[in-house]
Amino acid sequence: MSLLTNTLIIDITEDDIKNGNVKKPESCAAALALKRGLHNIGIDSKVEVDSHVTSVFIDDLHFIFNNPIEMDEWVEAFDTGAHMLPGEFTIEFYEVHSDTDLNLTPRYTLE
Repeated sequence: MSLLTNTLIIDITEDDIKNGNVKKPESCAAALALKRGLHNIGIDSKVEVDSHVTSVFIDDLHFIFNNPIEMDEWVEAFDTGAHMLPGEFTIEFYEVHSDTDLNLTPRYTLE
């Protein structure tokens, strides 16, 4: 497996929190922020995520990233319906050239 790395800042805004859906990976606040962050760097193609927004599929390319612990905690609290404040998280993307060793979960297209 060959990996390439890129860094992306995810800025979860008040609008993301207001418009995001709890327990819906394809339209949660973090997914909305991720989609906007990708758009800001010129990626507007179809984007799919796995059930924990840790794997992204853009057209025929597959990227994975490690959520910062703080982002995981933020998403978990959001999914419980807690009152959330905006947050900014830096994630590192890795392009995956082989899925043979990955145990992928179901994919959702970002709304």
